[in-house]
Amino acid sequence: MRKQGVLIFSPQGIEAENDKYQNIYQTGCLVGDPLNLETLQFNHGEFQELDLGFDFYAAQTMISPDGRRILSAWMGLPEINYPTEKFGYCGCLTIPRELTLKEGKLIQQPIKELKQLRYNHKRFQKILTSDERFMLETGAMFELEIILEMKDPTELRFGIRADQKNEAKTLIHIDKNKSEVIIDRSQSGAAFATEYGNTRKIAGNISDEIKLQIFVDQSSIEIFINDGEIVASSRIFPNEDQNYLFIETINGKSAIQLDYWRLKDSNEELKATTSK
Repeated sequence: MRKQGVLIFSPQGIEAENDKYQNIYQTGCLVGDPLNLETLQFNHGEFQELDLGFDFYAAQTMISPDGRRILSAWMGLPEINYPTEKFGYCGCLTIPRELTLKEGKLIQQPIKELKQLRYNHKRFQKILTSDERFMLETGAMFELEIILEMKDPTELRFGIRADQKNEAKTLIHIDKNKSEVIIDRSQSGAAFATEYGNTRKIAGNISDEIKLQIFVDQSSIEIFINDGEIVASSRIFPNEDQNYLFIETINGKSAIQLDYWRLKDSNEELKATTSK
């Protein structure tokens, strides 16, 4: 296997270009030949954004004891006032992600150790037709693995951390006809940074089958599309009654396999361990 070099960095000052570079600052990478340590020359391809959500910056990597390259980043951006600042903090870290290269593209997948946080597993397999709605009480911290088959020019909407009426929610809108996935946090809860936009296009070229892996915490959502080929990380600040998931199909039908897990609170586990 040919060795490749990867440079991960956070440039400032990139102008927005259609759906690219929508945040104040970006974090991305260059993939190319290994760095020539004698000439310090690095031959590389074009700049790739690492994350297409609202809040991702200052990525750092490390090597695990078994040799995996692991990435984590700040889920927050400079010059944005987050609602948590009144409690004395303004950011958090993304979940750790294992990095691999696939055809010159950096792939990010949640590390396998996160499976230890899973409990209360439920699986649903459904065919959703137009104007049909699926509802599930999820709680505030959970993980979803979703396999969708969308052979028709279908639109599918996910209301995540929604209230019981599906009015307040973080919306993921998949449009097979336009071949795009949109994340919309305009109704997520406490509003902030609205001057930088409430929507992000996080994928294109939607095939008949799409895989989603979604991690939701008290104030964050991290979306992995097609085994980490595309990732979107965002802060959200729902109200306490927003503990539901809604899925609805518009203008078509979709076959859905949904795996759901509640996630253990690692802080509570740490407290229990240290108190023994």
